[in-house]
Amino acid sequence: MKLPVLVTSIFFCLFLSSSLGAQEKPLEIHNPDENINSSVRIRMASGATFQGILYEVNDQIIILIDKNGQLISLLKEQIEAIQLMDSDMDKKAYFQDSASNRLLIMPTGFPMETGEFHISDQEIAAVTMSYGMNENTSFWGGISIPGALVSARYTFQTGDRSALSLGSFAGVSWIEIMGLLLPYAVYSVGSPDRNFTLGTGVALGYDEEGIDTDGAVLAIGGKWPISDTTAVVTENWIVWGRMPDYINPYLDAYGDTDYERTNYKWDPLPLAIVPGIAFRIANEKFSWDIGAVLPILIFKEEGEYTVEGLGGENSFIPIPLLSFTYRID
Repeated sequence: MKLPVLVTSIFFCLFLSSSLGAQEKPLEIHNPDENINSSVRIRMASGATFQGILYEVNDQIIILIDKNGQLISLLKEQIEAIQLMDSDMDKKAYFQDSASNRLLIMPTGFPMETGEFHISDQEIAAVTMSYGMNENTSFWGGISIPGALVSARYTFQTGDRSALSLGSFAGVSWIEIMGLLLPYAVYSVGSPDRNFTLGTGVALGYDEEGIDTDGAVLAIGGKWPISDTTAVVTENWIVWGRMPDYINPYLDAYGDTDYERTNYKWDPLPLAIVPGIAFRIANEKFSWDIGAVLPILIFKEEGEYTVEGLGGENSFIPIPLLSFTYRID
C-alpha cells in the first residue's frame, strides 16, 4: 500500500501540533508613542492589517515603515488594535493569509471576522464564497458542474489559541435528483494562519426514497508558514461507508464467472483515504494553492480486501490541485 504522502502529511500535522504551544500571542499595546522603532501589527476597522516598524505617532496619524522601506500612514480613528511583535521573530511570523478561514477545502475551527467576505475558484470548475456574519456565525456556498453546496457554522472560542466550529453542509446534484447532508465538527489549535485541525462528520444521503446514512469522515489537516508570504497546507480525509458483505457468483452472457454484490455492511476499514498537500502563496488580499491529492480506494470482494488508485490496482494517480482566493473585505 503506497502511502508516502499520507504518512508525510500526518507526520507534518503531529510536528505542527507539538510546536504550536511554544508560540506566544502578540501583546496588544495602547500607548503606541511609547513603542517607537518597535515591530508592530496594526488591524484596521475594515479588517485590513499592516505590519512594520513604528516610525511616528501624532494626534491623528500613525506612520509605519514596511518591509520594503515604504512609509504607510494610518488614520488613528480607523485603527482597531495594535500588537507588539517580537523583533527577533523570523519572517514567517508575519504571514498573512487571505484564505485563513480554510485549509484546502475544509474550514478551520476559527471564526471569520465580522463582514469578512471571500470568493474562491477551485480547479477552475467550482466557485465558492464565504462570509462572516458576526464573530461566531459564518456561511459558505459553492457551485460547480455536478451540483451546489452550502454550509453554515457556529464557532466557539475554547481558549486563547483554540476554537471549535459546529455546522452542516447541504448539497444537491444536477446530474441526478439526490442530495447530501454533512453535519460536522471542526477543532483547531494555534491561529488561523498557523494551526493543527481535526474534523469529523456524518454523510446523510437523501432522495425520493428518504434519508440514509451513507458514510462518515475524519479529516486531519494543518497549515505551517515557511516565510512571510508562503505556507504549506495539508488536508487528509478518511472515509468510511458500507462495503459488500458477500457476493453471489453467476455466469455472464459470455459464460464467464461474474459476481453480484447482494448486501452491504459497515466495515472497520475505510472506503477511501485521500491525503492532500499544497503550497500556498498568500497576502492579506489574494492567495493561491498549488498541490495534489492522492485518492486511495479500498474494496472488499469475497472477504478479501484490495487497494486501488484512480488508475486501478497498483496505479496510484495524484490529482493536481489549483485554487485561488480573493478577500473582498
